[in-house]
Amino acid sequence: MEKPFVAYYYATPQGNVGYLRIPHYSPERDSEKGDSEESGQAEETRFRQYEYAVSELEKNTVGLVIDQDHNCGGSVDYLHRIVSLFMQQEFIPTQFQFLANKQEYLELASWAAGTPENTIARQQLETVRDLVKNSWLQGKFMTPLTSIDGVKVFQPNNITYTKPIVVLIDEMSGSGGDAFPALMKGLGRAKLLGTRTMGLGGHVTAQPALFYSQIKAYMTKSLFYRPDGVAVENNGAVPDYPYEITRDDFVYGYHGYRQFYTQKLLELVAQK
Repeated sequence: MEKPFVAYYYATPQGNVGYLRIPHYSPERDSEKGDSEESGQAEETRFRQYEYAVSELEKNTVGLVIDQDHNCGGSVDYLHRIVSLFMQQEFIPTQFQFLANKQEYLELASWAAGTPENTIARQQLETVRDLVKNSWLQGKFMTPLTSIDGVKVFQPNNITYTKPIVVLIDEMSGSGGDAFPALMKGLGRAKLLGTRTMGLGGHVTAQPALFYSQIKAYMTKSLFYRPDGVAVENNGAVPDYPYEITRDDFVYGYHGYRQFYTQKLLELVAQK
């Protein structure tokens, strides 16, 4: 598969190795209109395409390389749906701490109000909204840990990948690009290879443009955490197999890089 993302497998002496590219977690970027209905359709379509790719890779490979280099993040809910393609049991989603103030409460109240009434999704958002309000009224600076939308656990998808996985990471991966590998490693589902991810916070929002330069700044309004309890902010996801891209990689088509991650994946396959 070449579009809308890259997926294929290649032969090795130990069997076929799969490759799956995840460039971001924002399917609406591929949508021309960008409105909420179109974005929802784009997310569902993209997820089903990943689901199809995973089903083919499960049938035809002994292990999988997930390339998440330069991943800039996106929707937290969509990210968790992607994680569900690689899990065989339920898992706790990424945990956040929100600022406990009136502005944060009003923003979460707006999210809840924009969700259809008499639904679990709205009830869960209202729970997070109330958590922010109660923490604020108690004089706390931040809330206790919670998922961003109040979901307590995610279930595995009906179609999943069950074999060894290596996730490629680099210093240009941030936000969801931090969270996905941190979850995959922390939940014991994959080994990470490359360099430490960027270590951005979660729930990033735009600030008004600076008066003279008109430069726009984006600020973190919450912290989120790896499954081991360490904040992603300034820490990121750390590789199990360190690897820095070399000049020869760049000049000669990344053959050394591919050889290294293939070798590490096959070592995991041999341990099974």
